[in-house]
Parts: sequence; C-alpha cells; structure tokens
Amino acid sequence: MEISAKLFQILPPETGEGKNGAWKKQFVVVETQDQYPKKICFEIWNDKVALGNLSVGSPVKVFFDPESREWQGKWFTSLRAWRIDAEGAGSQGTGNSPAYQDEMQAANIQAPSASGDSFNDEGGSDDLPF
Repeated sequence: MEISAKLFQILPPETGEGKNGAWKKQFVVVETQDQYPKKICFEIWNDKVALGNLSVGSPVKVFFDPESREWQGKWFTSLRAWRIDAEGAGSQGTGNSPAYQDEMQAANIQAPSASGDSFNDEGGSDDLPF
C-alpha cells in the first residue's frame, strides 16, 4: 500500500538485542492532506531506518504493509514502512526511484532506453521462424 502525506515528525531511532540478534527501529509520523488531516505513525525496521535527507514538513510518499497480530486475546495493528520517498523534488523523469538508481549504479547496470530503438532490426537478420 502507499500514501502521500506531509512528514510531520521523525522520532529518534531505538535499538535493542533480541533472540535473533541486534535490531533497530524508528517511528515516523506523517499528516494527510485531506479536508480533515490525520496523523499516521509508521514504524521502520533495521536497514530501512536510513531516511536520507528527508525533512519535517516535506511531502513524502510512504510505501507500507499493515499487519495485525493477537497477544493474550487482544489485537494490535502496526504499519511497517518499507520505503519513504520525497515527493516532487529532484524528479529525473526516468520513473525510477533514487534508491533504485543507486542500486543500479552500484551493480554497474544501465537503465533500459525509453526510445525503443533496441528492438527494431532494420537489417533483416531475424532468425525467428515467425
């Protein structure tokens, strides 16, 4: 799921040690831009905690998964964000997120061309039977 909102508050990261090793968690609060704005708190875990250069008050798009679990007869719901992108700033027109582009550069992969020229074979050396 995803939601567009304004970044309202970034809470300090929390760390701890569990049976599976060390963990890191941070909460981020956004405010919707509806007629009656609502504040929504998202949790971010481990390697997703790095928020980059996001600042309070900036428009963001939050990608998240809602999850509910039962404990001692009561139900608890959490909204786990797995990506937060700044909205409207620095758009490069490729349709790829900055994180995706960084991963491609790290892997030395070139983004596909939008021109479509790579599929046109003008020489007629097509060896397909149809």
